Amino acid sequence: MRLADDTRGRVPFALIGVVLLLGSTTYASTLATDELRVDRDVEAAMDRATAASETALRTAVSRAARDAARTPVVEPASSNWGDVLDEDRPFRDSLRVRIYVAARESFERAAYSRGDVTAAASLPATPTPAALERRLDRISVRGVENGTSLEVRLRNVSVVARQDGDVVARETANWTVTVATPVLALHDRTVRFEQSLARGPLEGPGLGRRLTARLYPVAWARGYGQWGGLPVSNVVGTRHVGVATNGAVLDLQQAAFGRADPTGRTGQTRALERLLLDDARAGLSTPETSLLASVAPPPTPDPDDAEQRIPRLARPDAPTPDKRVELRVDDTADQVFVAFHAGEGGPSLDAVLERAYRVNLTLRTHATLVESEPWPQPRAPSAGAALVNETVTASATVDGGSASLPPHPATATRFRTATRHVTVRHRVERTWRRGNTTFETAATTTERYAVGIAVDGSLASLAGTPTRPVVPVFESGGALDGPNLADVPPMADTFLTRRGGVEHVAAQRVLEGPEALDRNGSVTGAQPPDLREWVEADVLDLHRTVRNTSTPVRMGDAATGRANPSAQLRERLDTGRDALVDAPSQYDGAADRARVAARAAYLARVEARLSDRSNATVRANDRLADALRKRHIDLDGRATDIMSVRRPTPPSHRPVSGPLGSEDVFVPQGGPPYLDVAGVDRDDRAWSDRYGTAYPLRTRNVNVFTAPYGDAVDAVFGANEENTVRLHTAATTLRALETAGSDTPDLAARRDALRTGVATSLAHVRTRTTDVLADETALSEPERERAVTDAFSTWNRTSAKALAVTNGSFVPRVVRAAGIEGDEAARVSAHLRVAVAEARNSETARVDLEVVDRGADAVRQLSKTAATEALGTVVANGTDRLASRTKGKAVVLPAGLPLLPTPTNWYATVNVWDVHVQGYYPRFAVRTRRGLPGETVTYVRDGGDAAVDIDGDGVDEPLGRASRIGFSVQTVVLVAVPPGKTGVGDTDGQGVEDSPGWGEPVPQPRPRVAG
Repeated sequence: MRLADDTRGRVPFALIGVVLLLGSTTYASTLATDELRVDRDVEAAMDRATAASETALRTAVSRAARDAARTPVVEPASSNWGDVLDEDRPFRDSLRVRIYVAARESFERAAYSRGDVTAAASLPATPTPAALERRLDRISVRGVENGTSLEVRLRNVSVVARQDGDVVARETANWTVTVATPVLALHDRTVRFEQSLARGPLEGPGLGRRLTARLYPVAWARGYGQWGGLPVSNVVGTRHVGVATNGAVLDLQQAAFGRADPTGRTGQTRALERLLLDDARAGLSTPETSLLASVAPPPTPDPDDAEQRIPRLARPDAPTPDKRVELRVDDTADQVFVAFHAGEGGPSLDAVLERAYRVNLTLRTHATLVESEPWPQPRAPSAGAALVNETVTASATVDGGSASLPPHPATATRFRTATRHVTVRHRVERTWRRGNTTFETAATTTERYAVGIAVDGSLASLAGTPTRPVVPVFESGGALDGPNLADVPPMADTFLTRRGGVEHVAAQRVLEGPEALDRNGSVTGAQPPDLREWVEADVLDLHRTVRNTSTPVRMGDAATGRANPSAQLRERLDTGRDALVDAPSQYDGAADRARVAARAAYLARVEARLSDRSNATVRANDRLADALRKRHIDLDGRATDIMSVRRPTPPSHRPVSGPLGSEDVFVPQGGPPYLDVAGVDRDDRAWSDRYGTAYPLRTRNVNVFTAPYGDAVDAVFGANEENTVRLHTAATTLRALETAGSDTPDLAARRDALRTGVATSLAHVRTRTTDVLADETALSEPERERAVTDAFSTWNRTSAKALAVTNGSFVPRVVRAAGIEGDEAARVSAHLRVAVAEARNSETARVDLEVVDRGADAVRQLSKTAATEALGTVVANGTDRLASRTKGKAVVLPAGLPLLPTPTNWYATVNVWDVHVQGYYPRFAVRTRRGLPGETVTYVRDGGDAAVDIDGDGVDEPLGRASRIGFSVQTVVLVAVPPGKTGVGDTDGQGVEDSPGWGEPVPQPRPRVAG
């Protein structure tokens, strides 16, 4: 059998093929299953690593934000690493650095392994500043959701999977994560707060403006209290500046964060309570009148109500720079009244009356040629004779005849008329010559003229007197039923007679022409015997009206040298001139016209005097500005502008809503919360060891015009070279000595010396007073002496007598004691006021500077020892009420710069305080609960150094410093009070008042590195 035919033991080929196919499939399947397992491990590891890394990034951002808030970089470090940060945004760049380093570390911990495959995200190392600067381009940060969250974008992150050290997969990821952390809002609001602390009063809303707004009501209220008689010797002191500064800082916290430091508010309240306690101890405080109670922010349950915290006085009529004081013409009217009667500096009353009765006479003529003969022609007496000379003579013959009269002006009255005919005979004599022979010939001709003559009279013009018809005139009658210029017409005959009479005037008019006539003259009519008394009484009535004419002066304008009351008063008089002159539509005779002329003349002199004083006020204001400019106070610009912006702008920043509408609450926490000018207790070792300072707030307060012993106007303008002071200054100082409540031998000696000096000045005033009574009254010498003595006896103390002389209350007492009444009393009072003012302001009445200076020093020392100075409260009628309650207790010295071109034009007293505050928080934090659930984020500025291990070598690299929050601002406070009394200013002898620690360097914080 062939092999091919033998089928035993054979396997079908198809079966073998199937077996082979199945075997190969099984082998291939085994190989494919191992590879699939590896692919799945890689994929899972990459996915899990990516997810874990994104979560790690969120954690890194949160941690970096907390670290950045704990030690925020505000000032880059002076190193290569610090140079990486942009100077304009160091905090944001440092935050990016922190996020980069934290993310790099977090990615290492977020690696994921599957089988033998490990996947992890990674960021390149940053071994050098240059490498860091390049890598930072991968990160950007910005605030979202009103700044309550932080959005971070991280680009070009490598995610790598490795198996047995070999890279089996690689991807590049870009992530954007949003983390609920308000770190940027914390920083930005703190920076906003810091910037507001640095703004001066003219640089926008900030500390300077709010400090000014708080100091102005205090300074004006205390200044007016001092002027009103309260014992205020320090109008603006360190304690006021300290409380005002803290209040302003707390307001700025409220504006920046929506909340103010609650502990700081408590400290502010306690500081106010301490001031109120001082007020109460001085017996000047009541709930209704306390200044600080009215200035202090009232407690309110709504801390967001910023409007209620704006500094203000509780009473609407409390003194402010907008306060207006009515200033009158007063002494200027008196001086003009006296000068008008005496004829000093212009026409006197008698001269005005004389001119009112003066009549200007004018001679008027008119000539008409009636007939004439031909003029004789020259005829030679013989042939060949030549004319060598011709002489013409004329003679006139005057006789009666009618003629036309000269024109009659409407404004003149014709007193006399006459007509004449004038015949003029002309004789012409001629001389002829022929050879050596001379011939004479003569001829005549005649002209006839009709000449009209008139004498007209017109009233002399009166300056400033309205032109009105005068009816009647040149006949008896009129207002006083007097001669009324009835005697003037007969004077026209005398006027003609003095010119040769009618015939002479007619002949002269024809022979010589009108130019040869003496045509003008004047005569004065007789006045009624009671004219002067009547007019004087009318002028006296006008004097009262003018004297009481007033104008409102804004005290803020006075303080800044922009007020000019003299100019305002002149303008007011000029506006009302017609009513003051009071001219009728028709004068009732010459007397009535004389009356109005006297009123117009008096008023013109008052206006001229006010104009002179207006110009002097401008010069005085310029000198004031120059004096302040030398003290680095720009009155023309900065100081005036500061006053105009003294009202603060209400805070505009409120708490904002975060995610889901929840309120984002930021709570600032100052360390210390209240910046006390007295400093932090030096016994607090923990504080001083940590922060190294005792004075986080320092102030300097410079009162410019502190011359309580002398005249500031003399000190500023150099007007006094005799080392003396005015009687008012000496009297006010003496009053302080007499009411000091102590009688030590030294004090008594100084008081007696000053009393002697003041008494000597009063003796001069006494002499001038009796002289005026002798000139203006019919009193006998004993009556005059008794009147002055009785007037002075009204006041017991020498200081009171002198102050009565300077404040105007002395003269009425003299007039009353002299028994003078009615118009005579008004007239004599005006003369006395002028004489007393001249006497008290004369060199003779000034008091020795050294004597006054020693007395003022004694008062200041006594005041310091007794420690009785009160805050002084001035709110409307509270001044008088409190002054009466403290009568006999006040020890007040004069102060301030009187604004006056002349002593009798004193319209305000001004003073200036230049205030400079410097402060800082050794530690300032802002806390918020925004962030992770239950987490509190705190932003801290305490001067700590920020450092991070950037290159991974285990040593932190410096990034910068969390600079402390500090401030330094300067402002100016100006106060103006009405004239008289004690003026306004610090009288405790400290022109420059520095708080403890002023001028000392700010201690640097102890080294502390926070990563």
